[in-house]
Amino acid sequence: MSQQRTARKLDVSDLYAAVQHHHQRQHQQQSATAAELHVNVQHNCLRPRLRDYQKTAVLWMLTKERFKSHTADDG
Repeated sequence: MSQQRTARKLDVSDLYAAVQHHHQRQHQQQSATAAELHVNVQHNCLRPRLRDYQKTAVLWMLTKERFKSHTADDG
């Protein structure tokens, strides 16, 4: 008994669209996580002052590590 397979021509643009959609969704989730994170990354003991892009980078790294800020109402 022979099986007939229906060959579907793959369109590369569909693949690129799916990958782009995945990355956009992932970026939105990371942005939402970063917005929820309220941490002062500029510690008082640090002598040099962090620039804004450096603070953003530290917050990004903390979200990648799934750091949770501890606030007074966390208990």
